[in-house]
Amino acid sequence: MNQLIPFTAEGKEYSGIQSGLEPKVFRAVDISSLQNEPGWIYDKEGRMESWKLEGASEQDGSMIFYGPLIKGESFTAATLTLDRFEKIIRVFQALKHKDSSYKGFYSRSWFFLEDGRVLILPVSLMDFIRKSEKEESRVTNWYPYNHPDKLGTEGLDFTAAVLASQLLSGTHPYAPLEKAEDDRNEQLRRPPSLSPELMIPGLKDEIAGLISSSFKAEDSSLKEWSSIIDLWRKDGALRELSSTEKDEIKLKADQIVERGEKNRKRRQVWRRKNSLYIAIGAVVIFLGILISTPIRKSLEPPATMGMDARQVVESYYRSFNDMDQVIMEDCIEKKLGKGDIGEVTNIFVTSRVRMGYEGDSGIINAEEWVQSGRVAPGFGKSIYGVAELEINDLGSGQFRVVYEKWMPGTTQDSDISEAKPVPPYGLKVTDLLTLEEQKKGNWLIVERDRKIREISYP
Repeated sequence: MNQLIPFTAEGKEYSGIQSGLEPKVFRAVDISSLQNEPGWIYDKEGRMESWKLEGASEQDGSMIFYGPLIKGESFTAATLTLDRFEKIIRVFQALKHKDSSYKGFYSRSWFFLEDGRVLILPVSLMDFIRKSEKEESRVTNWYPYNHPDKLGTEGLDFTAAVLASQLLSGTHPYAPLEKAEDDRNEQLRRPPSLSPELMIPGLKDEIAGLISSSFKAEDSSLKEWSSIIDLWRKDGALRELSSTEKDEIKLKADQIVERGEKNRKRRQVWRRKNSLYIAIGAVVIFLGILISTPIRKSLEPPATMGMDARQVVESYYRSFNDMDQVIMEDCIEKKLGKGDIGEVTNIFVTSRVRMGYEGDSGIINAEEWVQSGRVAPGFGKSIYGVAELEINDLGSGQFRVVYEKWMPGTTQDSDISEAKPVPPYGLKVTDLLTLEEQKKGNWLIVERDRKIREISYP
């Protein structure tokens, strides 16, 4: 489905793009706007020539887009060669400097032309097709090549490492990727379970080092790939190994895979337990809240009564660590705080029910964790809460609040090369708040503009 096909319109020959999507998918889309953005053909010097879509047509129940006639082959992992990999790196270098619209490596967009150049189909069109196609296709053509936190030109090094590993080993370094999107993203955020040296026995140090740093999403120059490819082409990528060395590498790799499988089973047990805790505890907490909250609200003044606006803000964010949803409810307008309060309630439920079963909540206060040096949590331990809290009074009831938010990491995909606990998941959050004084005399958060970016675990 990702091949260019011959297409004839009004007696003229074109190259057609099979979208694989029914025409009805495009009914709410301005197709002409998708056609306005051209694709680009790159030569080996990085020079660009536009390839503009000429039109769209329906054929056999599928929408086809067509443009100037070209001849070549589409990208597939099976036909990737060192020559083609070198061409991809050259295009990456051009993209790094010239194309801020690049979204990420979508394999259906790439074509190797017979004259040695490379075509990337229009970004907006292919991005729409990618987002509209079936998940199975994205698992093949999108997810395997892109770091979930570094899309666009920021993720080019990661993609280069994936392609190099695939070319050298014949398999994808993360294969098989999990089907669940969140779990897959967590898997791709960490290096593959096997290091390049174990994944590709005999791999030369220079190549292994660049692949390894790129998998860790460390900034590196794409020019390094050019010099590595020159070395690869001149002297080969692998050194000769004795039978003893081969046996040692295989043994170590097998041990890591076996240990990873044990860790995976252990995490499955924890997932089942946590699901049970949440299911049981949610019922208990829900019933308790259902009965007690209306009565309390009608009889008691807000817990924030007597606090000034800044104290209300601080109480709200400190309540994440205390898991005190009651105070949170009195600090913020009901609909505005629904997501935060629901999250705290779920964590509270899980921790209390687990405490009842095992005598330990398993939750470590995020602020205390940061102050103690961010020591890696042990198995069965999770970090939750707010740390590094900064509150800036902007006047007139407005505040800027900046903080770190730490939550339990997913239990599906940790780095299984060693028996390590699953690391926490961190966010850097900036909230712009507006508070108003209520008739009862208490201050209430009534507006919030939130900006979030992910932060790396230490």
